[in-house]
Amino acid sequence: MDRSALGASVLLGVVWAVWHLPLFFVEGSFQREFVGFATRGFWLFMIGIVALSVIFTWVYNHTSRSILGIIILHGWVNFVSNTVEVADEYYYPAWVLTAVLITVIWGAKTLRKTGDVPRPLLPTDTSRG
Repeated sequence: MDRSALGASVLLGVVWAVWHLPLFFVEGSFQREFVGFATRGFWLFMIGIVALSVIFTWVYNHTSRSILGIIILHGWVNFVSNTVEVADEYYYPAWVLTAVLITVIWGAKTLRKTGDVPRPLLPTDTSRG
């Protein structure tokens, strides 16, 4: 099955959103205390996670598949959501807008201007580098 980077990101984003569901029932968690279950913020949060998955894929593909880049970005997103007071109506749609712009500018197939996805160098690969 051949998926585009956008399709794979959306699928992963849905799984990631479901992964966060239990946090809406954990006392003291950001999701329960500040977002709430089945509220407008809840739906914005879930849609925002799917959009953030597209952004993470773009970062991953533009940093030679760096997991460290994704870890730093995830930490930054968590830090901002816990420390900066931004209304949900602006914060989560900003993720969606960013994901749409990335898709329009770099394309849905690989989320890169070129058609190839970066791959790490193999020890036996001397043709690149």
